[in-house]
Amino acid sequence: MDRFGYQSTTKTNGHEPKFTHLVSGIVSDVGELFEQQVQLLRAEIAENVRATVAAAVWAATACFTLVLGAITLVFTAVYGLYALIPDFPLWACFACVTALLAVIGIAMMFAAKAKAKTVHAFPIESAAELKENIQCMNPIPKK
Repeated sequence: MDRFGYQSTTKTNGHEPKFTHLVSGIVSDVGELFEQQVQLLRAEIAENVRATVAAAVWAATACFTLVLGAITLVFTAVYGLYALIPDFPLWACFACVTALLAVIGIAMMFAAKAKAKTVHAFPIESAAELKENIQCMNPIPKK
């Protein structure tokens, strides 16, 4: 053992280890450290994947529960309307709530379409500048 309490991996028979033994020990230690870091990285990635999957399962369950709640809310609105206006037939209450939801859905689709028009998958201004730069670098005009 050395003065720090570590066991030497090279047998020196009481002499100082050779330089090549020291360098090979350092290289071996660096390789082992690198391997351990790769194993640690793999373990952390696996744990992150497990946590992400667990969160996705919770999110899917929450979405399913929200959909059930929304359906129940729609039925509540229908029967609330029926209770509010008893002379109105039940099928007409369903039709009114359905029409209201359809109007809201159509308005949301138009809003989404307008928002989608402002999004460009390819940056037009940057592409125009790039084209201009290419034309400046190529002085020969195309015919």
